[in-house]
Amino acid sequence: MGKVTIKRAYYYVGINKGGYVPLDESLSIPQERYSYAFQEAMSLFAIEDSFGESAKKLKRLFPATISESAVRRITQKHGEDIYKEEAAHS
Repeated sequence: MGKVTIKRAYYYVGINKGGYVPLDESLSIPQERYSYAFQEAMSLFAIEDSFGESAKKLKRLFPATISESAVRRITQKHGEDIYKEEAAHS
């Protein structure tokens, strides 16, 4: 759940076209730079509370820096799927 730094090669596609990191895909490193487990925790907290309160709770529970906007972005991206899964198990 804490911060991990991985040095890896970044390959440019072309001028103004960005690039890619092949190792990210093979290691299943999320684009959001938070582990999938932490993204799930963000979404579960935010389903029950505000994004700001969720960020505060996550900061206290885990050794990670997280902003309210990051919680909102991740939750909006993954929250609906998690909510459906939770509802199916209830």
